Amino acid sequence: IQKLNKKLEKKMPTTKPDIEFLKTIINSLPFTPTDGQRKAAWEIIQDVCAPKLMRRILYGEVGSGKTLVALLVAAVVARNNKQTAFLCPTTTLASQQAENIKKIIEPLGLKCALLIGEKKDRNYSDADIIVGTQALLQKNISLPRLGLVIIDEQHRFGVMQRQHLIDNFGDVHLLMMTATPIPRSLAQTIFGNLSISYLVGKPRHQKEVETVVFTSKTRDKIESEIKTRLKNGECGYVICPLIQESTKEPELELFAVERKTIESEAKRIKKEFSEYSLGVLHGRMKSEEKEKILGEFKNGNVDILLSTTVVEVGIDNQNATWMLIEEADLFGLSQLHQLRGRIGRGEKESTCYLSDSGTSEYGKKRLAAIKKTNNGLELAEFDLSLRGPGEIIGYEQSGLPNLRYADWNNTQLIKASFATAKKILDDGLNKYPALAARVREINKQPTFG
Repeated sequence: IQKLNKKLEKKMPTTKPDIEFLKTIINSLPFTPTDGQRKAAWEIIQDVCAPKLMRRILYGEVGSGKTLVALLVAAVVARNNKQTAFLCPTTTLASQQAENIKKIIEPLGLKCALLIGEKKDRNYSDADIIVGTQALLQKNISLPRLGLVIIDEQHRFGVMQRQHLIDNFGDVHLLMMTATPIPRSLAQTIFGNLSISYLVGKPRHQKEVETVVFTSKTRDKIESEIKTRLKNGECGYVICPLIQESTKEPELELFAVERKTIESEAKRIKKEFSEYSLGVLHGRMKSEEKEKILGEFKNGNVDILLSTTVVEVGIDNQNATWMLIEEADLFGLSQLHQLRGRIGRGEKESTCYLSDSGTSEYGKKRLAAIKKTNNGLELAEFDLSLRGPGEIIGYEQSGLPNLRYADWNNTQLIKASFATAKKILDDGLNKYPALAARVREINKQPTFG
């Protein structure tokens, strides 16, 4: 922890934001930024311009406009002759982000490049913003002026991946964005190693998604509701955990459980929903195939998109008003919250149907939590209490370390305690005679500074 704090306390050149250029970007947008976007962007910009390294999480619900906030921060970095690496978990999301960013910044004189496994813009080393997937982590990638790393959907990256850019490209600012902070990240926030910015609010036209948990006994009722939506021209998703059933013979056939798969569900849906067009999407497909299916779905040529969790990020179809997640109790809270965020992006009422297979007690608790709230931070705090934050400094991302005097459920108390302890250390124990005496008694040390 001391090593980390020493690095974060390293002095950096103080910079000033180009306010007029920021106004130019905002005025060029085809929409008006929300107050939440303005506030979050300014908070992060001030941190980037301060004489110290930034380590910050931007938390905002799905569809709240985190990308615009990140873009405004990257523009400030660019005006100070530094580059921004924008890391995305999928090629679909990277391509979408690069396309959107180019439309905004290139007319204003800044350059954006795309760097993914199948495509590398030749001018990426000269670009102001480089959007990419894990291709950005390759050793032969040279970013000589890197000043900021933005990690989109940070929960989709492992610890080593998130740290790679920072370690390999020297002293750079780090901004991670998420709609669902993983327990590890939330714990680091609690302990003060990460700052957090909250992007409050969503566009006014978006309505809260209703969440319905059901079992096999009420499936007919749920599918009847979905057929009504389809008749009204409302498309949607069916999510399965597996592409196909394992070909291995189970050791104990008596206890084998039939899992929902893309392969089996495609046959069933074609029979039960024969009037409607079906598109299939999964991770084994080539990028070109994925882009084609997603394009058809967005353009209204596909009514039902049957997919794995590959649609968890980067898919924006405002016409989609429903989602059915098979065996939802086997998914993590972060996945469920992200998947649910694919709908409700338009003006129509939307519903997320969660199938409870009844195979996991923890799964029932997760489904109860996600039905209760649409707030990602609340879900992360519940996840933190359920499975723990992992190592605060290290590589494990789950597991609950012991706390002697506190409960992980009481995150506010932990944060307040940390702030108080930091103040005492900054002031020096001599200013707190009773506490100093107690510490000397415990540690048997004669003096304290």
